[in-house]
Amino acid sequence: MGPVARVWVRLRPQLERYARAEEDGAVVLYRVSDERELLRFPGSGRPITVWLRFSPDGRWLAEKWSGPRTYQLRVWDLAQGKLALRTPPVANDLIARFAPDGRHLAGVDEDGTLRLYDVWEATVRKRFPSLRRANDLCFDPAGNWVAVSSSSSAEVKIIRLESGQVERTLEGLTGVHAVAHSPHGHQMVCGSNDGAVHFLDAASEEPQAALGSHAGPITGIQFNRLGDLLVSTGWDGKTWFWDPSTHQALFALPGGYCSPSARTTPAWDS
Repeated sequence: MGPVARVWVRLRPQLERYARAEEDGAVVLYRVSDERELLRFPGSGRPITVWLRFSPDGRWLAEKWSGPRTYQLRVWDLAQGKLALRTPPVANDLIARFAPDGRHLAGVDEDGTLRLYDVWEATVRKRFPSLRRANDLCFDPAGNWVAVSSSSSAEVKIIRLESGQVERTLEGLTGVHAVAHSPHGHQMVCGSNDGAVHFLDAASEEPQAALGSHAGPITGIQFNRLGDLLVSTGWDGKTWFWDPSTHQALFALPGGYCSPSARTTPAWDS
């Protein structure tokens, strides 16, 4: 039996459509209610999609694309059914997240350069240094700054997008693989190399709790839309669900992406 191809599925925030990266590299948009195919973006004949992510308003679909020794981002316009943005290929892995306004996309490549893209205009609005070998980034709910984490660093940099300056640095953490900001803006959560989930007050940066449930590094962490549920995935192949208000682990399920090269978040958009 040959190797099993990895197929990526992402549910739109409005929950009525989902995107699927097929085995031939095509990206297909389906309607949830009847599985009807709505849009199909052609692939190259081989599985190349590393992850999919919708914008908060559901207008855009970002795809991290992997070619021979290269990575790049492609953003699809779902309203017009066409490619809206393609970033230049880079030799090493990269990460990207949509801003809360749905129009902008932040991406960090291996050398630590952070680029803020205007998807509407298909241009780079700003670029500035962040962290080398970044593993994750997240926006604050207002879209004023981004937090960038790296598993090779014991800090998380908070970068003000208007100026490009590092506004503050969260220190004392053990190699952060994943970072998330609550939708209500009161809490930040970091997932570290030692398998611990760190809860912090977003305003004061004071730690609230640090709980270890994963037997190994955490690969992804994310809040749901209401901010009353947190999910984390790890290299141990488990997915944990948390109550952010009490910092308590609720339950775990088998599964969860566990490749160190994935740099992925749990598969929902909030």
